[in-house]
Amino acid sequence: MSTARRWLAALAAFVAASGVCAAADLTDAAAAYRRVAETERGAYRAVLADYERATRSRPDDVSLAVARCEFIGLFAASEDADAATTADDERCEADLRERFAQAPEAQVFLNARDWGDDAGARGDALLVQSQSWPPATRCKLLEDVAARHAMDENAERAGELAVEAVRLCGNATRVAQAFRHLVGKGLAQPAAALLAGVPAAKETWQADERVKAALAHPDRELARHEWERHRDAGVEVDATLQARALFRAGDAQGAARVLPAPDATAKTTRTLENLRFDLALATGDVRAAAGQIRFADALTRAGWMTQVERYGRVVAKQPQLALAMPLLPLTGLLMLTVALLLLLPGLLLVPAHYRGLIRRQHGRVAEPLFASVGLTKAWVALGAAVLVPFAVAVVLGVGADGAPTGNGTALRSLLYSTVLQLALFVPWAIGLGRVGWTGTLGLRESARQVVRCWFTLFAVSLAIGVWLVSTGGGADTDQTRAVNQAVGDSLHLYGFGGTVLIVALLAPLAEEFVFRGMLLGGLSRHLSFGASNVLQAGLFAAFHADPPRLPFYFTLGLLAGWLVRRSGGLAPALALHALNNALFVLLQRIF
Repeated sequence: MSTARRWLAALAAFVAASGVCAAADLTDAAAAYRRVAETERGAYRAVLADYERATRSRPDDVSLAVARCEFIGLFAASEDADAATTADDERCEADLRERFAQAPEAQVFLNARDWGDDAGARGDALLVQSQSWPPATRCKLLEDVAARHAMDENAERAGELAVEAVRLCGNATRVAQAFRHLVGKGLAQPAAALLAGVPAAKETWQADERVKAALAHPDRELARHEWERHRDAGVEVDATLQARALFRAGDAQGAARVLPAPDATAKTTRTLENLRFDLALATGDVRAAAGQIRFADALTRAGWMTQVERYGRVVAKQPQLALAMPLLPLTGLLMLTVALLLLLPGLLLVPAHYRGLIRRQHGRVAEPLFASVGLTKAWVALGAAVLVPFAVAVVLGVGADGAPTGNGTALRSLLYSTVLQLALFVPWAIGLGRVGWTGTLGLRESARQVVRCWFTLFAVSLAIGVWLVSTGGGADTDQTRAVNQAVGDSLHLYGFGGTVLIVALLAPLAEEFVFRGMLLGGLSRHLSFGASNVLQAGLFAAFHADPPRLPFYFTLGLLAGWLVRRSGGLAPALALHALNNALFVLLQRIF
């Protein structure tokens, strides 16, 4: 009797039994449940008997053996069925391992059940062995190992395997993952070709994933094209993603039409809130955008920057709204914040001033590094270093269109704030004079000292890397993500040379002028060089807000300060800083 007939017979038996059952039995729900469960167990045993007979007649059929274990596993893992037990499942797996350990189908099945430590590495080893396997079997293994690496948060390896699975097998479930991997590598054209080379997804969730992934592509039209492709294929895409795709392509009116109206009972997300805000601004409804700025959210750590960025974009459109509700409370808070930021350097510089007075009373007169630099310039420079990036971030804001590589806020924020700071400091930079920049060591000796300092810095960097790996500590922070995004954007827009100019020259120039020129120069007028150097290096490290690499930034600050003292100028410190950043850009370009 076939499997289908046994299921029908079991169902008929259940219906017949139900028909002759006394009405009184129906009042006992537990008894009724047991009848259903027993019927299910009977059907399970009938199908399992079919598998047993088939495997006895075809003992070498690995596909049948794998299917039998899959069947048992489905029931053993089910929370609603008790026909099979975990022990049944384990016995079947052990039998499969004993009889078909070298068969590709069995190895794929057993690998999919491997949840132990280093399962991803074992899957990779199996992939090496699978080069000669049938394509369908190898494709199944590729999908499983990619999924395993994704679950283990090994995004790099998962992305590589996803690309192979899509290109080799046309795998529909890994398209978005493969696309994101290629875009993240800066391979925009291959990513677009991969997306265009696969058929439209058949499932809504897969279509949503693809459109969402396409939002991160430099081609602003790609997400809309992907949505239209699925729409034409009869696959519905989430309305919010439709709106984001249209807005990304520059069609704000179309995005506003397809975006669902706000629903107070529905759960919202930051992306959706940002999209509504952006659409209000893009369609000219500035007051509606202002109405989405919530002062209460600005008082929370998570919502502060979002609300401030929205405030900046609204006020840039209509400055008069800064003094009207609902923006007035936030205007007052921002004015207070600016005042506090301007006063903040005083926590260090005022005590330094009085400490200098005490030292002079005891005949210990400090020797300033630069004759034209004092605490006033140090105060103003520190205030600018804090306020300018803050003001730039407020003005730029953050969009909701899925800002891609090549159009990121991080790059614009870095570039604009750096150039603005340098422009503000031009008169003081000229005031340092030639010696204040080049020093007195000479080119050869300066270069030798820079190289020595760089090797020290490299040793500290290597030690931090070893420590992070050995402790399993997280290496990514908001700072590293912002820097990586900015460098990636710059490489895409300006190439390697332009990125070196921005990241390895302009940014170090601004930081060296503030911390080693103005701050160290001002402190050295009142304190010993050792104390001044430690203070400026500590503030320099804190300024980068990257706790795992705090020792690295502190060491860079100390070494740069020492180079200024040793040479009498800023150029060697700038060279060390620029060399470090240039090597970072080079590594980003290569990897």
